[in-house]
Amino acid sequence: MVGSTSMNLHGWKQLALWSIEYSCLTDAEKETAFQIFRTDWEKFCKWIIDEFGAFADALDVNSQ
Repeated sequence: MVGSTSMNLHGWKQLALWSIEYSCLTDAEKETAFQIFRTDWEKFCKWIIDEFGAFADALDVNSQ
């Protein structure tokens, strides 16, 4: 999947969520896992924006 051009950020997020949802964890453990995932996902998205936001802003998306 890592080398697949069809896998995008949304796909990775969905895979992680499904991994929790269909795991053998108890309902309470799943809720804890979802909370941890949401917190870490927010941190990750903020890091992406902080790290690559200036680069993305400089891209000329209308030239294609």
